[in-house]
Amino acid sequence: MLNWLLVFVPVTFALEHFAPDRYLLLFASAALAILPPACCARGSSPKSCPSRSATAT
Repeated sequence: MLNWLLVFVPVTFALEHFAPDRYLLLFASAALAILPPACCARGSSPKSCPSRSATAT
């Protein structure tokens, strides 16, 4: 569900390289990029984190 937000990881790197002076945009992009890994790390259900459902048996 949140996996589409992972597109902001490369966007954040590109912004950091090409527009380092756009602090607010860089921060917003990084904040959106961290949501899917944070969801998985907090111990969410396997339904909301597909990568964990493959390992949970």
